[in-house]
Amino acid sequence: MIQAFLAGVSAAVVGVIAVVSLDLIPEALIDWPAIAIAAIAFLLIALLRRDVALVAVGAMAGGIIYSAIRALA
Repeated sequence: MIQAFLAGVSAAVVGVIAVVSLDLIPEALIDWPAIAIAAIAFLLIALLRRDVALVAVGAMAGGIIYSAIRALA
């Protein structure tokens, strides 16, 4: 019974993440480097089954580095 409840909660969480992600796409993917970082993160998580937290940290680091380089240019 608890497993069924947790499966339902997991499905609900995935749905909420999907809705929020779709809402943020126009504001987040503003140029090609941002699209590349998002695509690489998706592929790492979906196809290679990498840890989501590590991929998120790597994506944030990539975004910060890109922003710093862009600010200096």
